[in-house]
Amino acid sequence: MKGGIKRYSLTAQKVMRPSCSNRFTHAVIWTADGGWKLEFPNKQDWSIFKELYKECSDRNMQSPAASFIPVPEVQEVSSPVDTSFMPYVRPDSYITVKDDELIRALVKKNAIYDMDSDDEEWLAKLNDELYAGKDLQERVKPESFELIIDNLEKGLHCNPDEQFDEQTAYEFCMHLERREVIEAIRNYWIKKRKQKRSALVRIFQLYQPRRTQVIPKSILRKKRSFKRQASQGGRGKQLPLLQAIAAERDALEQQNNTHKVQEAKAAADRFEGLAIQKRQRAQMLMENADLATYKAMMALRIAEAAQIS
Repeated sequence: MKGGIKRYSLTAQKVMRPSCSNRFTHAVIWTADGGWKLEFPNKQDWSIFKELYKECSDRNMQSPAASFIPVPEVQEVSSPVDTSFMPYVRPDSYITVKDDELIRALVKKNAIYDMDSDDEEWLAKLNDELYAGKDLQERVKPESFELIIDNLEKGLHCNPDEQFDEQTAYEFCMHLERREVIEAIRNYWIKKRKQKRSALVRIFQLYQPRRTQVIPKSILRKKRSFKRQASQGGRGKQLPLLQAIAAERDALEQQNNTHKVQEAKAAADRFEGLAIQKRQRAQMLMENADLATYKAMMALRIAEAAQIS
């Protein structure tokens, strides 16, 4: 401050800028922001300045940034601004979604499983063993690895009583990679599941699969006749949950596609009718234009004949 006017303002930072020395007067020179320089001929003044700078820096670091939390307020309005505003009325039934989290995870086409560092290291070793010296495009991509693990997890969750041997794993993932790749990933998947003692996808850890209940033999003997009567109605093997969901999704997609085709056909017929009407109107306007041209030509000839006579 000089003459009541602020000349310069300094904010202490965490790290202090280095100083230099005047080779003639041996005074300490410290350069601040904006090209300002402070010169300390006395060593004691320089020590006091460093202590003050350090104390200000510590205070700036300790004092947290003041966070302003707004306080909600309520203000009564005589009449709403929007006249078409309708107040919310709670429905009689519950507000629900179409499917739960598990069903959405099962029907999802993208992979839910995410690779970790161990998976990346193992996949790199597999590519080196199978495709050493070959083109990089032939290597197993991380996306394919995640899709295979994801399909295996979904298949085991929907069929917990089925033994996932190499043939079953290949049937689930044959559209993703070659057989030897699927078998290698399947062996790695089983080993990793045994180490973690749980599913590799979190959603399947929360929703445990329902296993088939084992009925004691004594109950089977007592109810043998009832079981035969019930089984004669139909012995068709039930589809797994994953296949049933996929079939339902395909049926919905086919129904939507049929509906879209019908809408497109109806729109085409409607536009065709409009096009015919517009074409007829254009033809009528052309005829009127020809008639007007003929009348103008006849009037011009009559005027020329009148001038000659």
